[in-house]
Amino acid sequence: MGRSKNFGMDNLTLTEVIAQGNKQQPKPLQKEPEGAVPDGYRLAPEPKSKRLNLLIRPSVYDALKQNAIVQNVSVNQLINEILQNYIKGE
Repeated sequence: MGRSKNFGMDNLTLTEVIAQGNKQQPKPLQKEPEGAVPDGYRLAPEPKSKRLNLLIRPSVYDALKQNAIVQNVSVNQLINEILQNYIKGE
């Protein structure tokens, strides 16, 4: 059949080979503290949006749509801004 595998010193991992070349011991991996954001990543302001089915009168929707067109935003974005301002007390 084939040759048996050699698990001796000549079968080193890449980290061990690099460490031997630098005459340094490989550094152990450091765990990030719980809830910490790794470098290169950012936290999203909020998780995925929630869905909401909302029944409104056609005249109210038409007024919202016209206002959204004037502000160059979507009806959804306009409603979110109106609700955020209401919650803030504006």
